Amino acid sequence: MSHELRTPLNAIIGFSQVLHEKYFGDLNDKQSEYVTDIVDSGKHLLSLINDILDLSKIEAGKMELEVSEVKISDLLQNSLVMIKEKALVHSLSLDLQIAENINGTKIKGMSEGSSR
Repeated sequence: MSHELRTPLNAIIGFSQVLHEKYFGDLNDKQSEYVTDIVDSGKHLLSLINDILDLSKIEAGKMELEVSEVKISDLLQNSLVMIKEKALVHSLSLDLQIAENINGTKIKGMSEGSSR
């Protein structure tokens, strides 16, 4: 399943990056904007697919979770990415403002351990 999902998506990301880097000529402003959106959306989708595949490994008992320290700012930024797409569908704009006094603060959370 992993191969069937990742291979076509990696092709989309790769070809759109070739266009983005203008290997075969210049793009107009609108084309450049769209290609940037394709690259960003492809990377986001790949990240979501990886997360789903990781969750299925965890549920199947093929991956262990371990407690580790996580920066609160990283956790909040990753959470924002996950809900920002849904907010855009409803014409909502989300911004993240992290207070300076918690910017480097860490908490204990679960992270990916070893695969079995």
